Amino acid sequence: MPASKARVIPKALRLQTSIGSTPAIPAQIMVAPAIGDIVRPKVPPKAAMEPISIACNPNCAACGVTASLKATVAASPEPEIIAMGVEIMRVIVVVVLLQIAQVIYMGCLRGAGDVIYTTIASTISVTIVRPIASYLLCYTAGLGIIGIWFGVCADQLVRFILTSLRFRSGKWTKIKI
Repeated sequence: MPASKARVIPKALRLQTSIGSTPAIPAQIMVAPAIGDIVRPKVPPKAAMEPISIACNPNCAACGVTASLKATVAASPEPEIIAMGVEIMRVIVVVVLLQIAQVIYMGCLRGAGDVIYTTIASTISVTIVRPIASYLLCYTAGLGIIGIWFGVCADQLVRFILTSLRFRSGKWTKIKI
């Protein structure tokens, strides 16, 4: 495949990532300041997080996938490229949903001063889980580029699990800022 055609999908995926991640940033900004209220018992943690998380996830997925499919189709008229882009978008829907939730949890934990835990969780996920899962799924399982995206999905899933467990444990409320 010529080098010019190899660049088509990454452009479309970068568009999706920027559109897909956008709702997570305002949600994190809205939730993180509420940490002061959450640490003080008058607002339960779940009550503060749940509405924002629920509102952002489905909307983000719908906007990101719609924009990505349009960008993929517009970027290349070739059926193979479009088919590959559609498969990737299906994986990205899950990635984006997990990413938004973990970004919000990470922001809350960092806002409460639990920086060491979030750093360790991100480091483990990005430097160990993502490369190993991507390699195994891409080459060993023979999934190709979809396997790489499943590796990214595994990274986001691990971060989501680690941060949601930490958030629910309440250990972050005992950290002195």
